Amino acid sequence: MSRIRTLVGVVGLLGAAVALGLVVAPGSLASIRPVAVLTDALPAGKPDLLLLGLGAVVGLGAVTIAYSVSGDGRAGPLVDHPPEAVNARTPSRPGRAFDRQLAGDGESNVREPLRAAAVETLVRRTGIDPTDASEAVDRGTWTDDRVAAAFLGAPSQSLGARLRRWLDPDGERRRRVERTIAAIERVQR
Repeated sequence: MSRIRTLVGVVGLLGAAVALGLVVAPGSLASIRPVAVLTDALPAGKPDLLLLGLGAVVGLGAVTIAYSVSGDGRAGPLVDHPPEAVNARTPSRPGRAFDRQLAGDGESNVREPLRAAAVETLVRRTGIDPTDASEAVDRGTWTDDRVAAAFLGAPSQSLGARLRRWLDPDGERRRRVERTIAAIERVQR
């Protein structure tokens, strides 16, 4: 903070304090010599009000000067060079296409990507060839989770799962997808 700004700020605070003192206790400030001189010099019948206005004007003026001395009041840049600008109009988010498939109706639009992920995971983690991995997924032997196995392969869903699908198709679909994703993740570990 510069010295000028500090000095002007102190003058502004004193002016505001005098104005506040005149409002709260008008007679108490009459003993201060500059205030008494100023009060006697004012020609109006209510010098307290005039002095209050003068104190307010001095206070506001000092605050304005202190603010303008420091510059335009805006903070400077935090870094010398701004970061790179975004050059893509619509940034792509990984998994957006799969999220759209999940949001769609039916299980077939989700089943194929999950089946491909399960086969690829089996190939990578167990070292079996893709044909054997695909057969394992078809037979449902790739996981211990019956819901996930039935979602991607031949075993049928349990009676409870079929009833849940009949009562709440979206909820059961979400449950089957989540169980399948969890089963794929377990194979990845």
